[in-house]
Amino acid sequence: MQPDREKYPDIPLGAQLSFNAKTGTYQVFREYYVKDSEGKSKKKKDSIGVINREGKFSFSKYYAACQEIERLKQQLKEAKAEEKQKTSTQTRQMESIRKIVQDGCEKHQLDKRQKHKVLFPLDALVTMSLLCALKGDSDCVSFSDYYQTHFNWLQSHLLEEDAPKSISHDTFYKQLLMIEAKKFEGFYAELAKQLISLKRDRLRVIACDGQAVRATGRASRDHPNIHNIRYFMNIYDTADQLCLCHSYIPAKKNEISVGPKLLEGLDIKDAIVTADALNTQVGFVEAILKAGARYCLAVKENQSKTYEEIRYLFNGIHRDHIVRHEYDWEIDHGRVEKRTVEALPAKFLSPKIKDKWPQLEQGTVLKVACDRTVKVSGIQSYDVRYYICSLPINQYSIDKLGNIVRQHWAVENKLHYVMDVNFSQDRISSNNTNYLANRTSLNNLAAAIIYRYQEYLEQCGQEISFRQIQCRMANPKYALEALCVALDLKI
Repeated sequence: MQPDREKYPDIPLGAQLSFNAKTGTYQVFREYYVKDSEGKSKKKKDSIGVINREGKFSFSKYYAACQEIERLKQQLKEAKAEEKQKTSTQTRQMESIRKIVQDGCEKHQLDKRQKHKVLFPLDALVTMSLLCALKGDSDCVSFSDYYQTHFNWLQSHLLEEDAPKSISHDTFYKQLLMIEAKKFEGFYAELAKQLISLKRDRLRVIACDGQAVRATGRASRDHPNIHNIRYFMNIYDTADQLCLCHSYIPAKKNEISVGPKLLEGLDIKDAIVTADALNTQVGFVEAILKAGARYCLAVKENQSKTYEEIRYLFNGIHRDHIVRHEYDWEIDHGRVEKRTVEALPAKFLSPKIKDKWPQLEQGTVLKVACDRTVKVSGIQSYDVRYYICSLPINQYSIDKLGNIVRQHWAVENKLHYVMDVNFSQDRISSNNTNYLANRTSLNNLAAAIIYRYQEYLEQCGQEISFRQIQCRMANPKYALEALCVALDLKI
């Protein structure tokens, strides 16, 4: 007996009815044939449900359970297919990243090993080390532990099928961190170019400054004061929050000799280069102008004649010539401070000073005063700093000139502070130049990638701190996503 489809649409196709005279109900069932062990066909019945005396249909508990099991199986199958698709996507993303790293390694000839002795490709080592550095760890022991902890994931997306399940920290030390520093810095600069944003809606300020790795200092009985601290020179793009290039400063040299060489070959046309007073040198200014950029440099007693003339000029000239701007009071970092910026056309300087500094005659001299009070201690201070700038005051507002001066401090707050606090760079005690330089390169790359990823998350409506993102990077899936965002690969 076939059920009425219009009255009972929930009953599945192929079902039949059997009337039970004792209960006055209809049993809904399905018949089918199966073969037994001897190959003979045998009829079987599966109960689907029952139609009671009131004519209401209900599924049996067994049939409902079987249907739920089938639904869960289908859901699991779809989830596995989705995960497989994600895995396939991640593998393609990793291949793209590894290709970028491989091209950089080959271009700068980082791998000097004999091919028949290579057990682990250098591009895979660099890629995996960068994934690890994103969470703030760039030492060899952390690389080795990261490899073992995430071996299954790395083998699925990065490693070869016959890759060893563990790699000693000595391997990372010898094959990666002992690469010649100059070559690895070239590799770094190559990757950094791909992190530069081409869509800028604000002035590009390039901050130049040196950074000390204080743990490298030594003290002895003959020299009780800490000495021989290693330094690096950084060229930092404040707009992209990216260190464009950096270089180790050799012994018996300083930033003055290293800075101009670093600017060579950089694409900083129309940018504004800032630096502290140590780098306010004629050679550095000429290197900036040769690169097609402009400058805004601090002036102190190391350029005594320029410093004294600018100071006397602001104190003696009629106030009508001075353009002045006062910023509102600010409360931040435990301080209450107010900044005042004053500007004068550089044409008021003496011919000797104007001739000394190229393109200064059409530019501006600045005076920045800061009235500061520390909230906890109540200590007050009043600082005055002077600057020479090749930007003409009639083309740039006094407010914009003041912001350019302030943007220079991004190299301290966004780079040096982050390196020392989030990447523990200030605690590296090794005196090996290659080791120091290569770890610095990895740290700088990791910081730039996190900043790009942070910007991406903000566009998606998520405001997350630098440290929170670093904690996420312990999961290689997030680290891979951050790399793809930074390198403009599809995610």
